[in-house]
Amino acid sequence: MKRIHYAWWVFVACCVLSVVGFGLTINTASLYWTAISEDLGVTISQVSLMSTIGSLAGAAILAVTGQLFAKVDARILLTTSFALTAATYLLGAAAQDMWVLYLVGLVQGVTKTVAVSMSIAILLANWFEKQLGLVMGITGALTAVGGSIFSPMVGSWIAQDGWRQAYVLTAIVMSVMILPFTIFITRLRRPGVDTPYGYDPTTSTAQSADSGVPARRAYRSAPFVGFVVIVLLLQGVASLVQHVPTYLNLGGLSEVATGAVFSALLLGAAAGKFVIGVLLDHMPAPIALVVFALIGGGGWAGLLLVSGQSPLSVASFAAGMGQGFALVGLPLLVRRVFGGLD
Repeated sequence: MKRIHYAWWVFVACCVLSVVGFGLTINTASLYWTAISEDLGVTISQVSLMSTIGSLAGAAILAVTGQLFAKVDARILLTTSFALTAATYLLGAAAQDMWVLYLVGLVQGVTKTVAVSMSIAILLANWFEKQLGLVMGITGALTAVGGSIFSPMVGSWIAQDGWRQAYVLTAIVMSVMILPFTIFITRLRRPGVDTPYGYDPTTSTAQSADSGVPARRAYRSAPFVGFVVIVLLLQGVASLVQHVPTYLNLGGLSEVATGAVFSALLLGAAAGKFVIGVLLDHMPAPIALVVFALIGGGGWAGLLLVSGQSPLSVASFAAGMGQGFALVGLPLLVRRVFGGLD
């Protein structure tokens, strides 16, 4: 019987990272804000500053994430990152002052960027030469699926047991579901021993996972500067997603309608991340990216300009589709421009 290529085990692990890592720890962050605000007697703005601090910390660590994966065993790096994330949830559950939660946001901004936001693209690009757009599209879509699964679950925990107990449960569920995969599966290829899925020495080109532009030369190039600017802008857009439910509530939408509109955004994100991966495998990148930029931009404009549950749901779905560029489209473009050497 033909042995399953190890790349597919890595893909399974990345699917779990997408569903649980994104769905449980990132997509649910804003669900805690109201409960924390009421418990600690602070404003929503003060609580949401956790997200801002985390986004800034995540942006700062982006520059060295690739070097971390090159120098540290991915299993150790990811296991440590998720263990720290779990520990900060437990620390946050005991917090009596906002500065503790700001510290939690700072640490999680780093650990979630390394272990969730960046790890999936790095692992898949390392293990897949063919079907890379497809597998990245699938894992990207699963981030939204995870959000649709865990958002009502976390909301129920908060309503029944309070936000502190929900933090503890989040730490436990995340650890139980993710750590077995990070400990035993999520490694990078061993040079000279493993080959990426789809590798053919007679047809492979400079886009092979072991070739490309050296990092030092890439850092001094115009495309790299452009990618940095795009990443910073996309980080800002991504941070807005967590504020959508609050924005809709303040606009007069009921809790039920807000949930429906936000679910449309998550479904749009799932569709966008899958579709852009497939499109980038089969059509010129500029065309695919312009289409997604227009859809996403139109969606965000719609959220500002339209009213009513149905129009807002359409706009929310379009805004969600645009998120596919950040998680799936950008990593694929970086690989195409610079290769997989560093």
